[in-house]
Amino acid sequence: MKRVLVVTPHYLPGYRAGGPIRSVSNMVANLSDEFEFYILTSDRDFQSRSPFPNVQYGQWQMVGNAKVRYLAPHEWRLGRLREVMQEVEFDLVHLQSFFHPKATLGPLWLRWRKQIPEVPVLVAPRGEFSPGALRIRNWKKRPFLTLVRRIGFFRGLHWVGSSPAEKEDILRVLKGTVTDSEIGVAGEFPSRLPTPTAVRPPKRPGELEVVFVSRVSRKKNLDLALRILTRIQGEVRFRIVGPAEDEAYLSECLEIVKRLPDDVTATFEGPVPADEVGDVFGAGHLFLFPTAGENFGHVLLESFGFGCPILTSDQTPWRDLAERMAGWDLPLDSEDGFVEVVQNMMGWDEDQFQRWSEGARAVYESYLTDPKLGTALRQVLRDAMNAKR
Repeated sequence: MKRVLVVTPHYLPGYRAGGPIRSVSNMVANLSDEFEFYILTSDRDFQSRSPFPNVQYGQWQMVGNAKVRYLAPHEWRLGRLREVMQEVEFDLVHLQSFFHPKATLGPLWLRWRKQIPEVPVLVAPRGEFSPGALRIRNWKKRPFLTLVRRIGFFRGLHWVGSSPAEKEDILRVLKGTVTDSEIGVAGEFPSRLPTPTAVRPPKRPGELEVVFVSRVSRKKNLDLALRILTRIQGEVRFRIVGPAEDEAYLSECLEIVKRLPDDVTATFEGPVPADEVGDVFGAGHLFLFPTAGENFGHVLLESFGFGCPILTSDQTPWRDLAERMAGWDLPLDSEDGFVEVVQNMMGWDEDQFQRWSEGARAVYESYLTDPKLGTALRQVLRDAMNAKR
């Protein structure tokens, strides 16, 4: 059985890092019949100061269908990373980010300096090359990309995008250093939906339950969501669920909260475990998520699965939502358009909401029955392993 080493910043039992954890754990659950997965990751959750309980340091331990090696913060140094990556003979190294300094740039540096065994390397940028993502800290990312292009840092790497749009992002950002044949496309495996225990309140005209489920970061555009709600007339309860990635940005959002109308209340609830996400979407009428870019968006698929219509940007793979009566995907420069949708939805009754809730659920069911779902990523891994080195 071929061995795949997945290096990722965070993994189970963590949940705060969101989609990337789901992507890797779902890959392991669905493809471990063909590949033997080894996961090299942090010993603690995103933004946590404490390690997971029962971590066995210095050895691989079984977590589900994968062997996991948890590293303490001080173990991510290059020397230690080199030792761990040389312990087992792997057929493929699969990286789950591009800009992460430890979990991606560390292994790539060791590869470039020929300090680890020469095996194929597959990189999943996870949306980091989208225009919206690149605009964040652009002053740092652009010079770095220019430098690593010049020194041949990318030479011989393989890439995978979660959608054709992400493949185009990779080609655009790495223009001249990567070919079309070196980039695969594979949709993500869906997560198992937990059974919600919360009861969704009936949709009454003049009332709206709105949720935001994601990291509180500039890329996710919570500030835009709040600005939209400052212009809404009607009774809105806005639940913000997710960890605060950037304290300065959180402070900016809190300043906007002070400008909300009296009938609009916003509450920051922090992160919730994956098995409680259903209670959030299951009690909402609208998932307001004007993200600057998603390569896939597990959280969007989950919202569909729980019958919660979505108002998002046109920077995700989930498009033409209005035609499917599942939500709306609007340009980010159309704040008036976002306001118009929310205000219109404010007037809905329960019958109108149920039609769109059923449309959202239909999007989820359609994705689940896609015949390509179980084969694309499997083939991308095979192709990367079999490519000429």
